[in-house]
Amino acid sequence: MRPTRAAREAQPVRYRFHSFSSTCIFKVEKDLVASVEDVLLILITTPDRATADLIANALVEERLAACVNIVPGIRSVYRWKGLVEQSDESLLLVKSTMSRFGDLESRVRDLHPFELPEIIAVTLVSGLADYLHWVRESTSKTE
Repeated sequence: MRPTRAAREAQPVRYRFHSFSSTCIFKVEKDLVASVEDVLLILITTPDRATADLIANALVEERLAACVNIVPGIRSVYRWKGLVEQSDESLLLVKSTMSRFGDLESRVRDLHPFELPEIIAVTLVSGLADYLHWVRESTSKTE
């Protein structure tokens, strides 16, 4: 007898790893991939808490992000204009969607004091379905 949908959804997701030569392929069930393919985690560094607050509030208020976590007190080491630099920064963990990314990137560039701000979008492998739905709903242009 096949388990009910509720029973299947209550079970933890099982991942299968397949190794071919030196390449490892991460295989996830098709319907799970479809549920996360448009949701992004975007990483943005800022020089201070005030800039982090400004950008986070603007992104959420303008529906470009559903949620922004501010992680203060990170230390970045990077090469800039031929020199190795170090800076204390804040990191923004932004939850948004592919369809809002272009506008989000533009808005961050408008608000950010850096000549070249770090704006990196990461696609998701999995996530709580209700949370992903909330991200989509919270970033839709109309509610």
